[in-house]
Amino acid sequence: MPITKTTTALIVLPASHNIIQGKITDPQRMMNITKTVCCQCSRCTDLCPRRLLGHDIEPHKIMRSLAWASDISLEVFGKALFCSECGVCEKYACPMMISPREVNAKIKKELLKKGIKGKQNKKDYIPSGFRELRKIPTGRLMEKLDIEKYDEFPPFKEFTHEVKELSIHLDQHIGRPAVPVVKIGDRVKENDLIADVAQGAIGARLHSPVEGAVVSTQDMVKIKAATMKG
Repeated sequence: MPITKTTTALIVLPASHNIIQGKITDPQRMMNITKTVCCQCSRCTDLCPRRLLGHDIEPHKIMRSLAWASDISLEVFGKALFCSECGVCEKYACPMMISPREVNAKIKKELLKKGIKGKQNKKDYIPSGFRELRKIPTGRLMEKLDIEKYDEFPPFKEFTHEVKELSIHLDQHIGRPAVPVVKIGDRVKENDLIADVAQGAIGARLHSPVEGAVVSTQDMVKIKAATMKG
C-alpha cells in the first residue's frame, strides 16, 4: 500500500490480532458464516452512520436475505451500495462477530460489475432522530478493538536509512495527477521539483525527498540509489 498525501497514519498490529484476522478472512467464507449465525438483532442497522444520516440502507435485512435469496439484483441488496464500509457494524455493533461491512463490499462489487448503481433522491435524506444518541464513544470502541494498550505517545527518533529505490506516486489525492518534469536518467537532489500541476488543473506539486537518479516516470517517479532521513 503506497503512502500518499492523504495518508494520515499507519497502524501495525500482530498477525494474531482480531482486526488482522478479520481482514484476511475469505469474503465468501464470511458470507457463508453470516447465513448461519446472524441473529437479526438489527444493531448493525441501528448504529450504521449512513442510516443515521438518512441513507436508505438496512444491513440486517441484507444479512437476512443472504440465507434465502439467490439473486443479488434484488432491491434489498441494491441498498448495499449506500454502505461506506466504515466498519462500525463489523467492529462495534455486531454481537455475533460477523462482518456486514465485508458482505456489503462483496455485494457492491458484484452489483457494479452488472452496471447496477444506487439511486436515492437527495430530498429523501432525513437524518434519524436517534443520530445524536447513537454516537460511539472512542474509549469503548478502542476497548472492543483491543487496541487501548497501544494508546501511548511513541518517542520520535531521527534516523538515516539506505533505500535502493523510492517510488513517488503522481496521483496523490482527489485532484488531477501531477505531470513529471523530469525524465529517465536525470539526477535530482533533495527538494527538487519532480512533478508539477497541469495548467488549469487542481492538484499538488511533488518534490523529491531524496537525492538520486530517475529511473521511471510512468504513473510514478522512481528514484534509484538514495539516502533517506526519517
